Amino acid sequence: MKPADNLFGTLFFVALLAGCSGGSQSSTLAPSGLTGTGERSWMAPQAKSNHLIYVSNGNMGSGTGTVNVYSWRLRTQVGTLSGFRIPRGICVDKAQNVWVTDYSAMQIVEYAHGGTTPLQTLVFPFGGPTACSVDTVTGDIAIVSQGGGTAPAGVFVYTSPSSTPTQYTNSSFSSYVGAAYDNLGNLFVDGVGTGSSTFALAEVPSGGTTLASVSVGQSITYPSSLQWDGKYLAICDRGNSPSVVYEFSISGSAATLQGTTSLGNSSNVQQFWVPKFTSGKTNPQGTRIVAADYNNNDVPVWSYPAGGTPLRTITTGIMAPLGIAVSK
Repeated sequence: MKPADNLFGTLFFVALLAGCSGGSQSSTLAPSGLTGTGERSWMAPQAKSNHLIYVSNGNMGSGTGTVNVYSWRLRTQVGTLSGFRIPRGICVDKAQNVWVTDYSAMQIVEYAHGGTTPLQTLVFPFGGPTACSVDTVTGDIAIVSQGGGTAPAGVFVYTSPSSTPTQYTNSSFSSYVGAAYDNLGNLFVDGVGTGSSTFALAEVPSGGTTLASVSVGQSITYPSSLQWDGKYLAICDRGNSPSVVYEFSISGSAATLQGTTSLGNSSNVQQFWVPKFTSGKTNPQGTRIVAADYNNNDVPVWSYPAGGTPLRTITTGIMAPLGIAVSK
């Protein structure tokens, strides 16, 4: 059994104990606030004027989790968002608001950049959400669910947090892992394939109605997150040691390998993020990559796409990191 299998098994078990079953097939907005331990969220006054790294700490086994916030420039902690059960994947919208999936609470919570009070909470009745991505073209938000019990698995796309989502599935997937929009509004989804296939990739083209398979000419042992890096679709293989990010160009229904980034000293990266701070046309990619390194309980930063030895590593306050994002 792979380390990742143990993790997802634990998550599913905790979700069952918390009563995570299927239910109504429509979404609702909960009041602004979270159920949790009552621990107070906090944020340093200067945080809003900084680029911020958000890290979801699953705190596996405790039943509570936090999202820690760090200054991008200093890599020091400047805040904590609390009240979660098992926070997982994180995504950022065009306004730089941050969305956090809470697996065990079955909800997705939105915060303003540097804010501590939820702007809104989307109740997600489709099993535990594990990942999300926001389309910067339309504002649609895609949420990944692995299902469980009577809850369906797949990717659910909301045109607004109060809308009824559209569910997308693909028969070549046995489980769904990550989602990412590119700069044109095309939605990509990765996961574990059926049968002997360990990897599956599919796309909902902008304006499309189906999740269509994309062939990949690269072996991926066990996928985690994926992201549009400004030029290529980047996909993480956490089944490697160290974890590896592959960069692909997409043409029609085929993905072609364009580069490989080894995340040196990492082990079982759950989510990575390639922040883009400039609009430089000569280099549309970001130049740094940061990741939630689950097995090592840290958050390293590497040059991108060079990879190799980390430039810096955040360790303060990190406990079972499951998600990461950078808000500008």
